[in-house]
Amino acid sequence: MIKKTKDLTKQPFFILTGVVCIVLLFVVIFVLFRISKRNNLRRFLKNDVEIELGTNLSIDHFLNESVDKAYIDTNLNTLDSVGVYKVKIKVQGETFYSNLKVIDTKNPYLEVRNLTIYSNEDLPEAQDFIVSIKELSDYMIEPVEIVNQEGDQEVMVRVRDISGNFTEQRAVLTILSSEEGVVFQGITPIEIEIGQDVDILEGVRAMTRNMEEVSFFVDDSNVNYSQNGTYEIYYAAEDSFGNKTSVKRPVTIKKKGRIYQIKNFSTVNDDTTLDSCLLSFYRLLHFYHLDISMDTLITGIKKGSSLFLDHHRLYGGDPEVEYVGNPKDSSGYGVYQKPLVEFAQSFDLDVLDYTGHSLDEVLQQVKSGIPVQTWVTKDLETPISNYSWYVFDRQIDWYENMQSVVIVGYSSENVYVSVPNSSEIKEYQRNRFEEVFDILGKRSIFLKK
Repeated sequence: MIKKTKDLTKQPFFILTGVVCIVLLFVVIFVLFRISKRNNLRRFLKNDVEIELGTNLSIDHFLNESVDKAYIDTNLNTLDSVGVYKVKIKVQGETFYSNLKVIDTKNPYLEVRNLTIYSNEDLPEAQDFIVSIKELSDYMIEPVEIVNQEGDQEVMVRVRDISGNFTEQRAVLTILSSEEGVVFQGITPIEIEIGQDVDILEGVRAMTRNMEEVSFFVDDSNVNYSQNGTYEIYYAAEDSFGNKTSVKRPVTIKKKGRIYQIKNFSTVNDDTTLDSCLLSFYRLLHFYHLDISMDTLITGIKKGSSLFLDHHRLYGGDPEVEYVGNPKDSSGYGVYQKPLVEFAQSFDLDVLDYTGHSLDEVLQQVKSGIPVQTWVTKDLETPISNYSWYVFDRQIDWYENMQSVVIVGYSSENVYVSVPNSSEIKEYQRNRFEEVFDILGKRSIFLKK
């Protein structure tokens, strides 16, 4: 009887031990599952990534292959200079880190001008010759070597960035005797096409040594604007002391450059109140006579949340992966190229994301008869980035004057585009188009033939 009672007292201990063992087993299984999941997800990620400064960074740079629910969980604004960074990446709820090396291998852009001074003036410094510098990283302007003697001399102007890349341009410094009279400014060579209008007075000034502006005479009677060749325009002026100055300005007349343009590109809109990204893409589809309506596009495009305020911070969708807001009302903001490509692929269309390629490369596609959709700003205005919101902890910066257009032609000087809300093909200056195109990330897509 006593032995039986002792056995009963041991039963709670065995039960507790069993429960603990079961709990430990579940913990071990959970830990092993997490380790297996992380190891499986890690294979999708690159440990080390190297990009050029100014590249529009996206999650694709860090992926070996596509995976769902992956995004960069680091503020991209902190990666805007040359260096090595540790980037936090979320993949299906798991946190990983990759090393990002931002390099700068591109030479700075440098534009210089010629200068004219008098011998009794201070010699100019390097920055006096510079018209424009374009460089994403820090840079320095190297001192110039100038000989203080009358006449013309070449001056080498050099800009070097922190990565050692440099650009040098030659400028001409003219040092005039302080006894000389009028000096002309703006007498730069002219190069135009036959039939092109030119203002031979624009930018030209005749100045005395005391920086007083005087009137001048101009003679272009020897220029045949309808015949290609090189000619000269004569400018002459006289100051109040009777000192006379005359200069010659070279003029090159060339044959009109060839224009490459895609014919029969439709500019008819179904609904001009819609966003430019969707309208331009619809025109692109319509060019190939694809039976996809605007309603189908609006319904099928992946859509994300419109903007909303939460704890004094604005949140919204990600235009890199979805259309932000409702395309049919004022809550719709827009979308970048990837969601449009995904929509097209759902219809088995061969659409190529050409983002990152230069404007010259894009125009080669147009030359072969392929219209290309790009992202710039309305009338190539200076991009205005007044809107920003967050996707989780990542900030999205949005250009309020952004506009998506379709390039349908070009020449050596201009780019011809189909602009939403317009039935006309617009002509934009090529250099300016390239500037804005580059600022907005060199985004472009097209349908393969």
